[in-house]
Amino acid sequence: MAPELSVRLRGSEPPVAIPRNRIHFLFGSGRFSYDCVTCGAHCCKGFGYQLRTGDEFEEHVRRMPTLAVFAEHSSSPSDGRLSVRNCPPGCFFLQADNRCGVQVDNGYEAKPETCRLFPFNSFRLFDNRLIVSPHLSLCPLSIAGVGEHRAQSDHDALAIEMARAGINREITTVRPAIADGRKLIETEEEIVRLSEQCLDVASYSEFAAAQDEVWRTDERHSTHDRAAAASFRDLVVEVLGGQTSKLKPGDPSLTRLMVTMTPILRAEILFPPVTSADAPISPARATRMLSVIDLVAEFARASGMAAMTYHTITRLFHDFKPLLELLSMLDHEVAFRDGDRIRWPFPGPESSARRYLSLVRGILKSGRPGHERALGELLGTPTSGELLERVAYLKGVARCFTGILVPASSGSRVRRMGWHHHSRAAFQRWMVINLPDDRILRVRH
Repeated sequence: MAPELSVRLRGSEPPVAIPRNRIHFLFGSGRFSYDCVTCGAHCCKGFGYQLRTGDEFEEHVRRMPTLAVFAEHSSSPSDGRLSVRNCPPGCFFLQADNRCGVQVDNGYEAKPETCRLFPFNSFRLFDNRLIVSPHLSLCPLSIAGVGEHRAQSDHDALAIEMARAGINREITTVRPAIADGRKLIETEEEIVRLSEQCLDVASYSEFAAAQDEVWRTDERHSTHDRAAAASFRDLVVEVLGGQTSKLKPGDPSLTRLMVTMTPILRAEILFPPVTSADAPISPARATRMLSVIDLVAEFARASGMAAMTYHTITRLFHDFKPLLELLSMLDHEVAFRDGDRIRWPFPGPESSARRYLSLVRGILKSGRPGHERALGELLGTPTSGELLERVAYLKGVARCFTGILVPASSGSRVRRMGWHHHSRAAFQRWMVINLPDDRILRVRH
């Protein structure tokens, strides 16, 4: 590919040109494919698309003059973007055979940007670097087999298409999980390459150990070997109260799916929007979170799911994300970020609220000398026969703790806030430690 290729981000203010060496694809080149006709063109049914004002919009109106009724400016008339609001059951140009009428009549290049770049149009921007991942929903991406290469997801081909007309949509600016954002991007690209080499690993624990090995020199608390990754998995099973006897031996297709999707999910974890107020999650914790997802996927398979797909994993990731964050710290001492108020009341029955209160108290006390205890020890193990109640309780805890609970060794504990925020949080913590349960339970906020 020509080194001078660049992608112009027209939606940025001011517009910027991103050279090819600053475009980072956080998924394997040629690893995914899709078939719009087979899937029923789900993305074309009621979700709309964007157009550039000028030639692109005029061409669409020439084909369909009344289309202008359904177009509106995305944010302001001066930004050069229009949103077209189509309705179920399908796009104005969707044919009965689930093919795009614009593409059939005028070729792929004539499609609007939204449609041309989808599903590889999950964009993030940091330090004039463009991070590219597949969309997590709508498109049921297929995973290419070992040794196969699909042109639809070839990195160079995607870069050429992005550069041809530029990108007009507004792109989310992100805040990398570590201070050295450039190093994070480069190391995550190394994990992309690693995922291509590990498609035939015997278990996801083996690949988790390999991910930690990439970060070993930078994170004191990484787990460096397969035994440690497997031990963490056992701890998760113990805390969840899962029945390992129900789990089948490792499924190579599920392991390959998880390995392939790992760089995509890591990007979701490690590059949050700059507007996010949650504590950043370290690369080592990201590995732990994905180890938990692999385990949850095995539970799903044991519960009767015949096939595990791209959408299975993205849905589990979305639905279980707070729980993943919680369980990723099981073998760490943890603490609440300074200045953050503990969420109360607990969303559950009084018995669960008392357990939650005891857990919060244990976390606050574990920061004192002689009281150090890991989160897994504080959570305890369930008694037999209470799996439903146990998991419901853990999900409630995870939702309450998301964004405010961090490893005690983390530099994220200190958060700059006004004095009134700190004083209210400090008073709340004093109450939890010093007042009896019954009195605290009567406090509603």
